[in-house]
Amino acid sequence: MLRWRRLAGLMAVVAIGLGSASTSARAAGPAVAAQRSSVAHAAVLEIHYSSPLLVRAGERVRLPVDVVCATAGGEACPARASLAISEEGSWRTVGAQASPQLQFDLTGPAMRALGDSPDASMSFFLRAEADGVKASLPAAEAATPLQLYIVRDIPVVRVPPIAFGQASRGRTVLSLPWGSGPTKAGIRIGRESATVGPSSFDVDRLGRIHLLDPLQGRLAVFSGGRLQSQTALTVTSTSDVALTARGDSYAVDQAGSSLTARRIDPSGRSDQPMVLGPGILSEVRTDGERAYVEALPLDAWRAIEAPTSPTVIRSQIPGLTAARPLAGGSGLLRAGTESSVKLGTVSGGHVHDAVELRSRQRLGEVALAEPDGHGGYVAVLHVWREAPAPADRYQFVHVIGDRVVSSFALSDRRFAECSPLSKFRLGLDGKLYQLTSSPTGMRVVRYDLGGES
Repeated sequence: MLRWRRLAGLMAVVAIGLGSASTSARAAGPAVAAQRSSVAHAAVLEIHYSSPLLVRAGERVRLPVDVVCATAGGEACPARASLAISEEGSWRTVGAQASPQLQFDLTGPAMRALGDSPDASMSFFLRAEADGVKASLPAAEAATPLQLYIVRDIPVVRVPPIAFGQASRGRTVLSLPWGSGPTKAGIRIGRESATVGPSSFDVDRLGRIHLLDPLQGRLAVFSGGRLQSQTALTVTSTSDVALTARGDSYAVDQAGSSLTARRIDPSGRSDQPMVLGPGILSEVRTDGERAYVEALPLDAWRAIEAPTSPTVIRSQIPGLTAARPLAGGSGLLRAGTESSVKLGTVSGGHVHDAVELRSRQRLGEVALAEPDGHGGYVAVLHVWREAPAPADRYQFVHVIGDRVVSSFALSDRRFAECSPLSKFRLGLDGKLYQLTSSPTGMRVVRYDLGGES
């Protein structure tokens, strides 16, 4: 899946420089209206954007923004978009009529923010207005703005090309046929929709597979290919799961326009659901003992707080961050286009170990990106082509500094769909795992990094 923000380079440029208009700090501050509102004319007003997130000094910086405005009858309605950005302690705003080609030009503000420093960050809010109805990203209850990071120098590392048709086989550590029952995997065959199976998985320190199987309503734990335990859960096929170091599982589900989280402890006991509020689920990750969820269209990370009552409704949005939180208080930055992926680590407000992976082959989603614990990163990139015949696969890359230390190809073995960013996991045991499927069943395949695949 190409996420919305990854398509920025494909849009026509209608650049609007911030030097052309400004308002006072009061007018541009965070006290803005809710993300969605309903009135007689504009029944739906939503903002979608495509942040470059991590940029190199001197690059052209464009921020594509799309506003969805629709009446109760489903007709499009005109809207105006605006960007409020913090510069030198005050907020400045520029706006324009919303259109599919709208992009804000942040090149000048990015260079001014950097100045003579090796790195810097910029804070901003996005707004939209139609028929007196207002919307914003982040929503009104979030005091934390969105962020963009600028680094003076980002080394470029070339991803070694691997011919299509070549792929590492790995080792199957779990194999389940389709069907109903404890030793099978649930499946729903699509007629005019996608065929779906288990939605997500993760792997603990002992190499046990924690499989989220919505169609059988369970989180099942397998060890050595055998079922060890299972917990009943009612989730949908868009759900995702992530494990903490202690062994707690956090399962996040998309129910309509709202996100719901559950914590399952190592004994299999499930807490009452936590209602996280509106959003579209992107992925769930942990940083040791805490769990975080990334949701669209906000495209930012927020903590999943442990429940303090039977049902906890989070009307506030605590601790929004563009960087995925990591253990020790740092954060992971990940931004990609069809030709490159930028990775970096934020710590103490500064960006460290930034690198840009460039490929001669076309890239889709960044299926996995993790720090290696030694200043480098491991990533799994979706690679595709249109000629001489359409084909796609994945490529693992381990980069340290300015060099690739290992890389190999992985087949896109998929019959039933899972959550888009749940095909791969770097297990807590340090090994790479892939969720695959075929007409006969599903498998989890392990790749021993640093050894023979």
